[in-house]
Amino acid sequence: MKRFSIALALILPLVTSTVGSAQSWIGNSGGAWANAANWSPNATPVLGDTATFDGIIGGSGSRTVVTAGDSISTIRFNSAIDYTFTGTGLNVDTSIQKQATSGANVLFSNNVTLLGNVNVSNASTTSLTFSNVSGNAADRQFNVTAGTGPIVVNGGGSNTIFNLGAGNNTLSGISSSTVNLSGGTNTIASATNTTININTLSGTNTITNVTGGSLNNTVSGATITGATNFGAGSSHSVAGMGIGTLNVDGNLSYNGATLTMDIGTGSFDQIVALGLSRTFSGSGSTLNLNFSPGIDFMTTTSWQLFSGFTSFTNPFTTINATGAAPGPGTFSLTNGTLSFITAVPEPSSISLVGIALVAGCVARRRKSAI
Repeated sequence: MKRFSIALALILPLVTSTVGSAQSWIGNSGGAWANAANWSPNATPVLGDTATFDGIIGGSGSRTVVTAGDSISTIRFNSAIDYTFTGTGLNVDTSIQKQATSGANVLFSNNVTLLGNVNVSNASTTSLTFSNVSGNAADRQFNVTAGTGPIVVNGGGSNTIFNLGAGNNTLSGISSSTVNLSGGTNTIASATNTTININTLSGTNTITNVTGGSLNNTVSGATITGATNFGAGSSHSVAGMGIGTLNVDGNLSYNGATLTMDIGTGSFDQIVALGLSRTFSGSGSTLNLNFSPGIDFMTTTSWQLFSGFTSFTNPFTTINATGAAPGPGTFSLTNGTLSFITAVPEPSSISLVGIALVAGCVARRRKSAI
């Protein structure tokens, strides 16, 4: 029993010392992540550990790391070597960090699966690129809150919330995800069945193509740049910010999409074009209008919803009114101005009403004479 206690006492420090350790990649035995000989100290990093690519092997050039569903808590890059990750995928649960002194590019050409809410940062001037990002459960977060360097995601997005608050970020080909824009320079090149929320006035947001998803403006005065198209099945809500203004520094089009706007008693939502030669176009779309109570439709019959566009083609084949909507009549949209035209009774209807009134008067006189 005494010998067993001594042996256990010697083994336990060896086991516990690996928990939360930092392993540096040296790549002495091929490129397999799971090969302990590729790490210093000689042990494969696991969940709870930090995998560091710090140039301990020296030199520059490029290296390939092959993963096979391996898992890690933190990955840190601080090297002049370009790294490309290939294989079946890598699981991360805490952070991916590219430090300021990292002078090379990093490419995850495999799938990166988020096991938790992962903080991603790039403090360098070279790129950190992901070919595919997804979550292993609903609402895993890809958080960019620090750094100014380029971060690129070229696909995936399922079970993922992208919180972009800093840096220079590009999302392309993502689907079935949520994107919250709160700062930094962001480009959404294409998004399918994705909800995009612009939550701040800071930063620059370029949104190119939204299909089957939605864009929600939650603050007034925000700006989107670039040529923005809302494709089939997508929706754009300016109404989410209350009464306010969305600035557009580029062309804007709606094709088979739905736009929702608020109209109040003294003010209304507006989309305002910035710059020169901006166009508004599209076809087959729907405009939903939420009217506030108290609007006098006898004195207020027009609203300049869209302004500053040098060319305006009405893309809305359907205009719906909800809330305190006006009575019978029709809406028209010309050169960005919405007009409401009260329905005028047909002459035949007026004649019938007149005949009914005369008949009523005759009947009352006869009754009085009796």
